[in-house]
Amino acid sequence: MQVPTRVMFDGIGRSEALEALCLRAALKLERFHDHMTSCSVIVTRPHRRHVQGDAWEIRVHVLLPTGEIVTRATATETADRRNLGPALRRAFHAARRRIQDVLRRQRGDVKTHTLRPIRRRRAPKSELERELVAPTPSGRRAL
Repeated sequence: MQVPTRVMFDGIGRSEALEALCLRAALKLERFHDHMTSCSVIVTRPHRRHVQGDAWEIRVHVLLPTGEIVTRATATETADRRNLGPALRRAFHAARRRIQDVLRRQRGDVKTHTLRPIRRRRAPKSELERELVAPTPSGRRAL
C-alpha cells in the first residue's frame, strides 16, 4: 500500500484492540490486490439516542488505481453491539468480494453476452392486415 492504513473513530473513544483488528484486516485485503493505493476504516456511532445498546457502523474505503470501493456494515443485533468483531468481518469481507470482482473484470474472466439481432416485423400483405396493424388514435397498434 502506498499510504498507510488509517483507522478513525467518530463519536467513540479510540480502542487499541479494535484498531489492531482493523489494521490486520487491511493487511489481508492487500494480499488480494497488490496495487492498493490506500485503505481507511471509519468506526462510528451514528445514533446517540437509543433504546437497547449502541448501534455501530463500520465503513471501509479502499482506493485502487482503477477506482474506489466503499463498503459499510452495521452492528444492529444485541450481540454485535457489545462486540464489533462480526460487523468488522462483514465490512472487510464485502470489500474483499468487491476487490475480487474488480480483478475478475480486469482479467476478462467475466462472461459477456453477444447481442442478438433485432427481429423485424414483417410487412402486412393484405388490406385486412394493414387495417389491423394500423396504429390507433392513441398511437398503439391493434395487434
